[in-house]
Amino acid sequence: MKIGTIPGDGGAWLLPRIVGWSKACKMALTGDAVSAQEALACGLVS
Repeated sequence: MKIGTIPGDGGAWLLPRIVGWSKACKMALTGDAVSAQEALACGLVS
């Protein structure tokens, strides 16, 4: 089940700065899950 919400508490501001604009848009608009390997590759986790 997907809920149409937008990132809050600064997530909409911070996410593009971490992963880049196009990746942030894809993550926010599609709601697709991100694997651990993909999160590591784009700098979302360390």
